[in-house]
Amino acid sequence: MSIAEYIKNDTQEGWIEYIIQSLNGTIGSLEEYEEEYTKKGYSWEELLIELDQQIFNCTGCGWWCDISEENIQDEEQVCEDCFED
Repeated sequence: MSIAEYIKNDTQEGWIEYIIQSLNGTIGSLEEYEEEYTKKGYSWEELLIELDQQIFNCTGCGWWCDISEENIQDEEQVCEDCFED
C-alpha cells in the first residue's frame, strides 16, 4: 500500500498505520521515520506505545512481527520462527 493511502489528510493515525505496515515483516528501523514523524508535531512516545500494542521486534532474527506471532523465550520476545520448544 502506498504512503498516500495510509497518510490520509496527514493524520497521526495515518502515519502510525503507515509506519506499522512498513515495518511489519522487515528488518527496518524506527529511526527511518522518527525525524519526519516528529517534524509533523506528533508525539514519538505515543507512536512507541501504539507499536508496542501492534507489532514487536524479534530479538532472535530482528524482524518486526505482528503481536499475534509473539512468543516469550528466556524472557525475550521472539517470533514463531525463532521460538524453540
